[in-house]
Amino acid sequence: MPEPGASSGPEQRTKKRSPFKVDSIGTIATLRKVLPGLHLLVGHDHTDYQWAHLLPYLAKGWLSEEERRALRDYQSSLFERDGRLRAHAVPRFEAAAGKPVGTVSEPRFASL
Repeated sequence: MPEPGASSGPEQRTKKRSPFKVDSIGTIATLRKVLPGLHLLVGHDHTDYQWAHLLPYLAKGWLSEEERRALRDYQSSLFERDGRLRAHAVPRFEAAAGKPVGTVSEPRFASL
């Protein structure tokens, strides 16, 4: 149980997991260097990357060379070589006018 006044919200959990996240990002970046054909398939991704690109591409059970190139280009537009998100790709909260719940921005600069 948290101390009175202590945060138990997402920001607290994020701080506790940061070293693990940093290590994971480094591992993925290393794997991408060693395996250039590696594509990220993120299970909890609810962005355009999954819905507009991964699902349609993988629906047939394989990726064509053109689809692989398109995914590689899209990922390169989002991530630095060390695995960090590029500054313009960092998600931002977008408040919804007149609604209690907003949304998170999509990177709109990259298209396939």
